[in-house]
Amino acid sequence: MNRRRWLISGPPRTGGHLLLGLIRSAGVLALHTHNPRYRTRNDSMATLIKLRRRNIFAALMSNCLVWHTGQSTDYIQLEVEPFRVSLEEFRTHYAGHLYHHAIDIKEARFHNVVDMYLEDFQHNHYCALEQLGLTNVGKIFDQSLTKLIHNKSPYDYRDIVINHHELLQYFTWMRTQHITTLGLINPFDRPPRQSKKKQIFT
Repeated sequence: MNRRRWLISGPPRTGGHLLLGLIRSAGVLALHTHNPRYRTRNDSMATLIKLRRRNIFAALMSNCLVWHTGQSTDYIQLEVEPFRVSLEEFRTHYAGHLYHHAIDIKEARFHNVVDMYLEDFQHNHYCALEQLGLTNVGKIFDQSLTKLIHNKSPYDYRDIVINHHELLQYFTWMRTQHITTLGLINPFDRPPRQSKKKQIFT
């Protein structure tokens, strides 16, 4: 019996749902979480995949669009009126992204730890499976995965977020500062709530 399994962990808009679908299409067990403190009950056979973005600003702007449109994987093709994103809201998204990667993960508790970037597999989907060594298993793109692959966001923040140039300047400045000097609130400081979902990694 194949006991290998994968835990996908990344901030919002880093391709977690797409990667989850790709791995499950290969017939192996995988979970996805945005919470870096999430732990499996028994992870000695699990590979932790830390999802990242090469274009962090694009990920943050994509998250702003999700907040304002309420659409993240299913897009209704509604007309979206241009809007402004406040610096405070942008800081909130940036804090979540920054602290997600700053949380100390006990990598020794996992069988393996892999860094993956959305930009590397969003257009070449099999690249993700190859990087994880899942080349010798059946790849079955079911209807839900096909929808994820083809149902891309119809929104471009450059057309919708009025002050995206201002936000890019602010982001560029923040990237030059140390995390402790920005006064950001760490959203992961609160104790994690007990999940009522059944733990499937046993």
